[in-house]
Amino acid sequence: MTPDETPARLAEAEAAARYQAARAAHLAKAIARASHDLRGILSPALLAVERLHASPEQSVRRVGEIVTRVVERATELIGETLEAARGDTPPIRARAQLRDLIQDRSVRYEAGDLVIPEINAAELAAAFTALFQDARNRGATTIRVSSDASAAILVGDDGSAPPSNPFEVVTGAAGYARATARELIRAQNGELALEASAPGITTFRVTLPGGRLA
Repeated sequence: MTPDETPARLAEAEAAARYQAARAAHLAKAIARASHDLRGILSPALLAVERLHASPEQSVRRVGEIVTRVVERATELIGETLEAARGDTPPIRARAQLRDLIQDRSVRYEAGDLVIPEINAAELAAAFTALFQDARNRGATTIRVSSDASAAILVGDDGSAPPSNPFEVVTGAAGYARATARELIRAQNGELALEASAPGITTFRVTLPGGRLA
């Protein structure tokens, strides 16, 4: 590795680490959601098994005992999985104003007083920072954040157009930045999509549940 290659390799390694952290956050949320759904499925099963316990037939009651143990163990495993997904400290989710999440003061903010309920502010702020970094990696000199009538968030820049599959992770920090932003936004139950792409005009659309203009 030559001295000129070292900064680029370090930047790529750091971008890869941020991407993996974002994927972990998204995965943890998916596991938590699945665990909650499975608990809802198993609860009626336990109620149904109570009828087996009340049966006058000993063989039926024995089956009820086996089913009860299986369902209770499954419920315990779901709880353990949920705790592992949450980690030691559950993330703080609260109402936030979009302007407070835009930490880069060189970005033109034109979204008004857009409010987003129940989000992890640190993760969402990191997602926008990754989008801004991606724009600069593509040569952008102007980045703006606006919103439309549906309270979707639009992040536009004057850099070169991203590739046709903008969220594919490829070699280089630019690909990681876009993928990281999408994973962090999905962890908030939101979505990131490429709205428009042309020379000097690129717009990403961020949709988040419950977003509204105050």
